Amino acid sequence: MVERLLVSCLVRGETLMTNTNIRRVFLSISDAVMINFMFIIVLYLHYEGSIPIDIFHKYISLSFILTIAKLLIYNQFKLYNSIWEFASIEELIDIVGAVTVGFFLEYVYFITTGLNLYYGVLLLAYFLEIAGISSIRFSYRVLRRFRLRQSVTKRRLNKTVMIVGSGATASMIAREIIEHPEIHGLLIGYIDDDITKQNRIISGVKVIGNQFDIFSIVKRYQVNEIIIALPTESPKEIKELIKVCKRAKAEVKIIPGVREVIGGQVSMSNLQDVGIDELLGREPMEFDLSAAKELIENRTILVTGGGGTIGQELSKKICELSPSKLIIIDFYENDVYSLQNELTMAFPEVELDVIIATIQERDCIYSLMKNNKADVVFHCAGYNNIKMLKSNPMEVIKNNTFGTLNMAEAAGKYGVDHFFCVSTNITNNNMNIFGVSAKINEKILVALNQTDAKTKYTSIRIGKVINTKDSVIQLFKKQINEGGPVTVTHKEIERVFMTISEAVVLILKTSIMAEGGDIFNVDVGKPLRIYNLAYDLIELSGLKPYEDIDIEIVGLRQGEKLQGEIVVADELMPTGVNCIFKAKSDITKFDELREILIQMSEAVDEGNHISFFNLIGAILPTYEMDYDIDGSSKKVASLNSYRKFQVKH
Repeated sequence: MVERLLVSCLVRGETLMTNTNIRRVFLSISDAVMINFMFIIVLYLHYEGSIPIDIFHKYISLSFILTIAKLLIYNQFKLYNSIWEFASIEELIDIVGAVTVGFFLEYVYFITTGLNLYYGVLLLAYFLEIAGISSIRFSYRVLRRFRLRQSVTKRRLNKTVMIVGSGATASMIAREIIEHPEIHGLLIGYIDDDITKQNRIISGVKVIGNQFDIFSIVKRYQVNEIIIALPTESPKEIKELIKVCKRAKAEVKIIPGVREVIGGQVSMSNLQDVGIDELLGREPMEFDLSAAKELIENRTILVTGGGGTIGQELSKKICELSPSKLIIIDFYENDVYSLQNELTMAFPEVELDVIIATIQERDCIYSLMKNNKADVVFHCAGYNNIKMLKSNPMEVIKNNTFGTLNMAEAAGKYGVDHFFCVSTNITNNNMNIFGVSAKINEKILVALNQTDAKTKYTSIRIGKVINTKDSVIQLFKKQINEGGPVTVTHKEIERVFMTISEAVVLILKTSIMAEGGDIFNVDVGKPLRIYNLAYDLIELSGLKPYEDIDIEIVGLRQGEKLQGEIVVADELMPTGVNCIFKAKSDITKFDELREILIQMSEAVDEGNHISFFNLIGAILPTYEMDYDIDGSSKKVASLNSYRKFQVKH
């Protein structure tokens, strides 16, 4: 729907451009006629129907030059550039300004040419000229509105619309709906809680109730769409309002935000479906990142996994902090192609180098690190799709752990100052293979930080990001579009989510605090029940759960828990920054850890699952894990039992 609105706006824009010259000629001729007609009317009234012949001839001789001069003044005030179907108070102000300047020019011209008229004649002509010039322009809007209302009465529109809010933003949206009901539907009124506005007419639209009347008004007028036009309201208040709108079973749309309103970018084409950020129902986390500029500015920054959701957003934010060079590494060329174009256009002053490579290729990574001399590395590359790779634990370790080892060791060898490893998949003590790989990565970085390398190694746990390409939200939306059912593993399962922008801000905030050997843990607060999320998304799509779209409970996957905590056993320590904590970790000698990883690599190459899981047990003796091989689910009841495995040194 939003796309159709955008196309319609573009088509109208092209039509307006095609007719611009015709309209300018028409308005210029109309203005010329109006200027002289109004002045002659004033002379006729002043002389009571008998204009002296000498004064009339004098005016006619001067009128050509005077008219040309006034038309040039009108053009300077851009009276021929406006789209008069949207004529409003701003255009009226321009008209008054243009006529006023013309009035003083006219007064001086008459005096210098010897046409002495009573001052009241000129003043009356001034006001009539304003009225005449305005009437030409505003009559277009009046006639168009009349035609549209006639057409509305002749046919049934495809939908009925109601706007929540009655401020400047709501008026902008209302104006476009009224001007184009054949596209956007019939607007029946505003909803506003301000008691002083009740039953008042604002921009031609009546305030018909408050939020407590939404349900009854929707039923009475058969409203199909509710537009929330409250850009300054907090997410919490918006969420409460969305709940009220959901009960009415109408489609809900929301304007983007206050920045777009200030920038004058609000129109029907900017409307968004209610997003996940609103469903989270909390204020977005914001931090002062000015200190991060010291880490980034005029330095060479490298981001791995730059084509991923987090990597892309992080790359954009880094460019805002003025690095001298940004290097992006990703294995999938399609993912970084659009990002490269966007960054090149938005930040031409930043040298950008996009490299297609895999972190699994050790020699390649070493060569890249040697040739590019990065100062700071943000390592975001890695597999993340648990469902797809649950049955391939070796492939996960091969990419996520051995790839991290390659990047981290190369960073140390070639003098990188800071190395940050971003993890999103540590859940709890009963972990899947992704959590295991993330924990091993943390041990690698803590151990490397004890070596003589000048690099400071830091791990950052950011948990679940809600609106990534492979998130549950995208799955739910796809299932809804296909008619259902929406699948949820358990009715009570819940997760703590953050938005992409929050994740990136937290990554940069923790990078400022890093001292080396740190493991930062982010806790963004209250968890969100996945079943409720699915239910809300169905309703916000204008459908009824269990009537239009079923919700199917499919059962927990192996290793999946009802509450997904980022950390359980680790002891957390406050950092002085809200929602960011430090986790303690046992220190392992890097040489010993590396020897185990070498043996694990050999087990992966040989496809030896027994040896592979034994070696995981040697690194993480307190963790247990479910795994799925060749379609058969198996459980390592306690990796602690595999400590008997003797690692050769």
